[in-house]
Amino acid sequence: MIEVQELHYSYPSKYQIVEALCGVNCIFESGKLYTVIGKSGSGKSTLLSLLSGLDVPTKGSIIAEGENLLDLNRDQYRRNKIAVIYQNLNLFPLLTVLENIMYPMRMNNIPQKEALEKARSLLKKVDLSETYENKLPSMLSGGEQQRVAIARALGMPGKIILADEPTGNLDTTNTENIVQILLNLAHELNYCVIIVTHDFEIAKKSDRFYELKNGSVIFSGTPQEYLFHRMV
Repeated sequence: MIEVQELHYSYPSKYQIVEALCGVNCIFESGKLYTVIGKSGSGKSTLLSLLSGLDVPTKGSIIAEGENLLDLNRDQYRRNKIAVIYQNLNLFPLLTVLENIMYPMRMNNIPQKEALEKARSLLKKVDLSETYENKLPSMLSGGEQQRVAIARALGMPGKIILADEPTGNLDTTNTENIVQILLNLAHELNYCVIIVTHDFEIAKKSDRFYELKNGSVIFSGTPQEYLFHRMV
């Protein structure tokens, strides 16, 4: 679904040119959950920014569903191809849960009645009952807010979900619940789900993960392959 080919990204700092990514190659397919792990400064957030079309690579290419991202209108790409779930959620504080979920659908000119019905369906998909429909984000726990953010992402037409540290502010139980929801989206609804995280416990639950260090991929494979790699 997304192929990253020899991706480079650099930017000038006060004293030098910083090489944030150095020849990264990755493949992300539909029906699977991926994690991109690495310590702070490894390049994982830069990779997410490029995958989401918020920035363009210095060199190399990102092929999304057969098209080079550089050849696409990046605003339309973000509206129609992908959905991004941020750690800080970006829910609208003065909109209800249902209105937050409906927002991207209304931006894509889906009629009010159809958007409302779909939003209610998506709320159930993330295991939230109808009692949440008219609540404001401030009335929800962190885990509940993250579920609303996932439901809103599902209202987008694309089947690619990019999640930036989606469990960073959650406890262990909520983290496991959110990861399971994202796994179900990949395995049952054929989404391509990519999680950027520093948490190896999340990586262990993914189908495949990439580990970055100093802007380069130092491991690519399944959690089982990684554990075997560490043993030998």
